[in-house]
Amino acid sequence: MTNRDYLTIGLKLMGVYFAVLGITILVVSLSNFLGSLAPSDLPNDYGSGLTYELIRLMQPIAYLACAFHLVRRTEWCLTLMGIPEDR
Repeated sequence: MTNRDYLTIGLKLMGVYFAVLGITILVVSLSNFLGSLAPSDLPNDYGSGLTYELIRLMQPIAYLACAFHLVRRTEWCLTLMGIPEDR
Protein backbone atom coordinates (compact mmCIF):
# COMPACT_ATOMS: atom_id res chain seq x y z
CA MET A 1 0.00 0.00 0.00
CA THR A 2 1.13 3.51 -0.70
CA ASN A 3 1.19 6.50 1.62
CA ARG A 4 -1.82 7.95 -0.19
CA ASP A 5 -3.80 4.78 0.54
CA TYR A 6 -2.98 5.04 4.24
CA LEU A 7 -3.96 8.72 4.26
CA THR A 8 -7.23 7.88 2.49
CA ILE A 9 -8.08 5.26 5.10
CA GLY A 10 -7.13 7.65 7.91
CA LEU A 11 -9.28 10.48 6.54
CA LYS A 12 -12.26 8.16 6.13
CA LEU A 13 -11.87 6.93 9.72
CA MET A 14 -11.70 10.54 10.95
CA GLY A 15 -14.88 11.20 8.96
CA VAL A 16 -16.65 8.32 10.68
CA TYR A 17 -15.49 9.69 14.04
CA PHE A 18 -16.89 13.15 13.21
CA ALA A 19 -20.16 11.59 12.02
CA VAL A 20 -20.64 9.68 15.28
CA LEU A 21 -19.70 12.76 17.30
CA GLY A 22 -22.06 14.97 15.27
CA ILE A 23 -24.99 12.59 15.64
CA THR A 24 -24.35 12.23 19.37
CA ILE A 25 -24.21 15.99 19.91
CA LEU A 26 -27.32 16.46 17.76
CA VAL A 27 -29.27 13.97 19.90
CA VAL A 28 -28.06 15.60 23.12
CA SER A 29 -28.91 19.08 21.82
CA LEU A 30 -32.38 18.02 20.77
CA SER A 31 -33.04 16.30 24.09
CA ASN A 32 -31.85 19.41 25.97
CA PHE A 33 -34.08 21.57 23.79
CA LEU A 34 -37.09 19.34 24.40
CA GLY A 35 -36.25 19.26 28.11
CA SER A 36 -36.17 23.06 28.19
CA LEU A 37 -39.73 23.18 26.88
CA ALA A 38 -41.03 21.40 29.98
CA PRO A 39 -41.86 23.65 32.92
CA SER A 40 -39.25 23.55 35.66
CA ASP A 41 -38.67 25.13 39.05
CA LEU A 42 -34.92 25.36 38.47
CA PRO A 43 -33.43 28.68 37.32
CA ASN A 44 -32.08 28.79 33.78
CA ASP A 45 -29.09 31.14 34.07
CA TYR A 46 -26.41 29.25 32.14
CA GLY A 47 -26.98 31.01 28.85
CA SER A 48 -30.03 31.78 26.87
CA GLY A 49 -31.00 33.80 23.92
CA LEU A 50 -31.06 33.44 20.19
CA THR A 51 -27.28 33.71 19.67
CA TYR A 52 -26.55 30.98 22.21
CA GLU A 53 -29.15 28.67 20.65
CA LEU A 54 -27.81 29.24 17.12
CA ILE A 55 -24.23 28.50 18.16
CA ARG A 56 -25.34 25.40 20.03
CA LEU A 57 -27.28 24.11 17.02
CA MET A 58 -24.46 24.86 14.55
CA GLN A 59 -21.96 22.61 16.36
CA PRO A 60 -23.40 19.25 15.23
CA ILE A 61 -23.95 20.65 11.74
CA ALA A 62 -20.26 21.56 11.55
CA TYR A 63 -19.25 18.05 12.67
CA LEU A 64 -21.56 16.44 10.11
CA ALA A 65 -20.23 18.70 7.34
CA CYS A 66 -16.66 17.70 8.24
CA ALA A 67 -17.69 14.05 8.24
CA PHE A 68 -19.25 14.38 4.79
CA HIS A 69 -16.16 15.99 3.31
CA LEU A 70 -13.76 13.52 4.91
CA VAL A 71 -15.72 10.40 3.94
CA ARG A 72 -17.32 11.29 0.61
CA ARG A 73 -14.79 13.79 -0.76
CA THR A 74 -11.55 12.21 0.38
CA GLU A 75 -9.74 12.85 -2.91
CA TRP A 76 -10.65 16.54 -2.70
CA CYS A 77 -9.26 16.67 0.87
CA LEU A 78 -6.03 15.01 -0.23
CA THR A 79 -5.69 17.51 -3.07
CA LEU A 80 -6.19 20.39 -0.59
CA MET A 81 -3.41 18.94 1.56
CA GLY A 82 -1.09 18.78 -1.46
CA ILE A 83 -0.66 15.00 -1.49
CA PRO A 84 0.46 13.91 -4.99
CA GLU A 85 -1.58 11.28 -6.82
CA ASP A 86 -0.18 7.79 -7.23
CA ARG A 87 1.12 6.90 -10.65
